[in-house]
Amino acid sequence: MQPPRSFILLCLTIPCDQAMVLPLLYDAARRQSDRSFVVAAVPESAYLFVDPPSNLRVVSYDPYRESALSFVRKLHSEAPRAGVVDLFPDRVSRIPRSLLRMLGHKVTKPQSLRRLRRSMKKAARTSSGQQMPGIHLFFAQTMRRAGVDVGAGTIVLRRETEKCIGVALLADRQGNRLPPGVQQALLNELARAFTDYGILIYGGSEERSALDLEDEDRFEWSDEVGKTTEVTGIAALSYMVSTDNIYQHIAAMADVPVVSIGQEARRILPFRPYRVPRENCIAPESASEQSPEKLVSRVLNAVKRDLATE
Repeated sequence: MQPPRSFILLCLTIPCDQAMVLPLLYDAARRQSDRSFVVAAVPESAYLFVDPPSNLRVVSYDPYRESALSFVRKLHSEAPRAGVVDLFPDRVSRIPRSLLRMLGHKVTKPQSLRRLRRSMKKAARTSSGQQMPGIHLFFAQTMRRAGVDVGAGTIVLRRETEKCIGVALLADRQGNRLPPGVQQALLNELARAFTDYGILIYGGSEERSALDLEDEDRFEWSDEVGKTTEVTGIAALSYMVSTDNIYQHIAAMADVPVVSIGQEARRILPFRPYRVPRENCIAPESASEQSPEKLVSRVLNAVKRDLATE
């Protein structure tokens, strides 16, 4: 049976999740240049789609301003025979997905989270390489079941690199946040160790006055929150040091080296950043148990190692 000539991909999710799946969406569109892809995204995530392939179009859906019926009618009129993939099935996508199925579209969605955990843990045990595609394997399996030709993903964008290290220490979850003293120590040590690099801090501007930075002129604070210019700026970084937040995923999808710091015991592997090697992911259990000095040392060692191979 021939796969559909067009696909509707429902990605009605938060920016962090959207950034994780974006390398697969671009990869699929580039592999199948003779097919069209319509990606439905919520407004707060749509800014992540920078320089998409010509056969991939992003449609914004705001469930608070537009009815699901009106939105689905537009999708159906544009691609009446499209296969539908709901990559993030939840309450936002449930009604559009059901309506598209009623209109005759074949709908594919991921397996259960329990199966996801089981398959990802199995993949982690059998993998001998350093790359960690993580949850991308799961999404790729879902897309292939719908007839989409997709590989392991592709780098979304890359700009000319500037000598600048990005630091994003304000985690999305309270349990993942580094104590202020550790943040301060890490920033000061980065400034000492990389004197010829600028340091750009993402997020946490409200905590700026509480940090005692030794050389404040070495640091800048980004205010490009949730904008396309923020994505292209991150893509030009030499490095990203990040806790569990959107910035590590944007950097990873743009092929910027990342060291990811986790605090909370989040033991499910798939949510680590795209293609980030194992040694650059400070394990959740070790990050909380280590002394601040040891944690800072591990981060600095990773940055030094990766920048030396650039």
